Amino acid sequence: MVIIYQREFNQAVEQGMVDGLKAGTVFYHARAQQAVNKSNQRGTKPSQPGEPPKKRTGFGQQNIVYEIDEEAVRSRMGVTKNGIYMFWLEIGTRPKRVAAGRKARALMIPWRPPDGSTRAPTQEEIDNIGLKKIKGQWFYFRTSVMRGGIKRRPWMLVTLRKHRETITRLMTSKFPKR
Repeated sequence: MVIIYQREFNQAVEQGMVDGLKAGTVFYHARAQQAVNKSNQRGTKPSQPGEPPKKRTGFGQQNIVYEIDEEAVRSRMGVTKNGIYMFWLEIGTRPKRVAAGRKARALMIPWRPPDGSTRAPTQEEIDNIGLKKIKGQWFYFRTSVMRGGIKRRPWMLVTLRKHRETITRLMTSKFPKR
C-alpha cells in the first residue's frame, strides 16, 4: 500500500514536534520563574538550604531565560551570565581555603566566644588558640582559613521533576491525531 500524503504527514509530525517543544519549554520557563517568586524584599528571612531562593529585587528571576532551536528541534533553559549566582544557588558550592595575601604573612581574625557571649577569653583559650590583644580586642592569626560554601537551594531541577508529566503532555499534544 502506498501512502499518498506521506510528505504532508511528515511535515505535520515535524511541526507538531516543534509546537510541542515550544509549549513545553514556555510552560517550564514560567514555572521556574514562579518557583523563585517568593518575596523577601527586606532580606530578613532568606531562603533556607533545600528550598528555592527567595526574591529580593527580581534580578535573578529576570535572568532565567530559554531558547528554542526549531531546526534541531531542541530547547534549553538556564540563567544568563549576569544571573550566574542563580546557578550556584541551584547546585551549591564547596567551602574553599582562602590564603593570606602575597604581602601579608597571616590573616588577622577577630576572636568571638563559641557560645556567642561577650566574655573575655580564658587563659586556656589564649594559650590554645594563640590569641593576641590588640587595641582592646582579641585576635588570632592564620595563614589561611576556610570560607563556607553555599548550601543548595534547588529550584530548576525541582521544578522540572514536579511538572514532568504536564510538560510531557504538552510536548506530545501537538502531534497529528490518527
